Amino acid sequence: MDAAPVALMAFAPEEERLGGLAWRGGLHLRSGDPRFGGVSGLAVDADGAAFAAITDAGRWITGALVWEGGRLAAVAALEVAPLRDAAGAPLVGKTDGDAEALARAPDGSYVVAFEHRHRLLAYSRPGGPGVPVFPELDLAGLPPNGGVEALAFMPGGALLALAEGAAGDGRQFRGAGGVSRDGRGDGAAHRLRRQFQPRPTHAAARLRAGRIVTAEKAA
Repeated sequence: MDAAPVALMAFAPEEERLGGLAWRGGLHLRSGDPRFGGVSGLAVDADGAAFAAITDAGRWITGALVWEGGRLAAVAALEVAPLRDAAGAPLVGKTDGDAEALARAPDGSYVVAFEHRHRLLAYSRPGGPGVPVFPELDLAGLPPNGGVEALAFMPGGALLALAEGAAGDGRQFRGAGGVSRDGRGDGAAHRLRRQFQPRPTHAAARLRAGRIVTAEKAA
């Protein structure tokens, strides 16, 4: 595994702030392992010591984060394992294994969103079996390649799910507001107002005071 540092902005490497966010370092990772790559979701432990990631080829990638002087310097102890179904069988192929979003739940478990066969599975640990959750979240109207791209848990355990497309309008995205694991709350889809053309892709995180930051891509 090779890890090379990257700047927040390649055209302005001295810049280390983006709005209210501070850049703590980034890494460009390369590996000769054919199972590595296609990372589509990332969750970092609260203490910054370790991470879990998912790929769109149906795999987990886990490892430790190495910090030097408060800056991200390297990764270590990398492991790759298949994403599995409720019976423990590996998810194979794009239809079943296209994992696109990952969130760490308040109880320490993980929720993974899949495209093509849209669904959410919960994992008590990377490499373990995946159990269907949030059945009240209606994903049937999403196009095959326009499913949930970002997940974030809100205060009280509600889950925010951002989908890239909606039926009849692949350029819009929608959110599912206040869906809790025990089925309480509002599981309906809501349009999200936006000023520009980007769509959510692969990441959402909750900041202080309930604010959400998302990673987006051009439409």
